[in-house]
Amino acid sequence: MIKQTLSIFAPFFAATLLYFLGAPDGLNPNAWLYFCIFMGMIIGLILEPVPSGLIALSALVLCIALKIGASSEVASANKAISWGLSGYANKTV
Repeated sequence: MIKQTLSIFAPFFAATLLYFLGAPDGLNPNAWLYFCIFMGMIIGLILEPVPSGLIALSALVLCIALKIGASSEVASANKAISWGLSGYANKTV
């Protein structure tokens, strides 16, 4: 029971801790936040407290909700959703 609880909260704790350690000099704060969410997702995929699809979808939804994008033009909700789902438009993905 304790191991399962720890494996659920470990990705959130690690990503939050990494975020509050601060971004390296010269790195955009949005890029740092994106990296922290990505690292939390990787830790979640390694520990796998829930199915991997749910972990990836949760990270995607979090990035869209926080409006983290490839550029500063991702300011509206519609553009954030379009940017977040644009990777799935590729036939390879």
